Formats: sequence, structure tokens, C-alpha cells
Amino acid sequence: MKKIKQIKDIQYEKMRLRLKQIELEKQISRKWNNLKKDFSVKNIREDKPRDGFQTKHGEGSMLTNIIEIGAGYLSRRLSEKGGHQLELTLQKGAFKLAQKLKTVFNKKAK
Repeated sequence: MKKIKQIKDIQYEKMRLRLKQIELEKQISRKWNNLKKDFSVKNIREDKPRDGFQTKHGEGSMLTNIIEIGAGYLSRRLSEKGGHQLELTLQKGAFKLAQKLKTVFNKKAK
């Protein structure tokens, strides 16, 4: 970062940052308006969202990406739940096996 020697430099930098802020706010506003338009009831009813959801050439649509993220989340949650249930079942089985072995060894010891 260069050293600021004069008040003009500070004022110039403030002005430059303010302009950049305004440009970014406009860009966000445009993107938000486009997103609202794409998700409007009219477009969804007419099945037009496919046209407006294209992100970049060759990347697929936004809707596809949202579905992929949702499917990934669901599969992760289901695998966690299934893993937990499997672990509980294995613990119960191991406990029963240990009990049976204990009774067998106790019978042999007598």
C-alpha cells in the first residue's frame, strides 16, 4: 500500500471506493431483479425458468445445480442415519454374542 501524503490523496481514494461501492450495489440490484423475474409465478407456470437459469455455457442450469445440492444433502443425511442404525444393530449383535459366549464358557467351567 502506498503512503498517503496529502489530503487530496485521501479524498481521491474515498471517491474511488464510493464509486466502486455504487457500481457493485447496482450490479447486485440487477442480479436480484433478474432472479426475482426468473422465479416469478408466471414464468414457473409457463415453464420458462429453464431459459433464464443458464449460468455459463456448458455448466448446466441453476435449477440443476440446486437439485444436485439438495440430493447430495439428502443422501448425506440418509447415510448418516443409516450408519447410525447399522452401528446400533452391530452393537446389539455383539452384546448378544458376548452374552452367549459367556454362558457357554460358564457351562464349560462348571
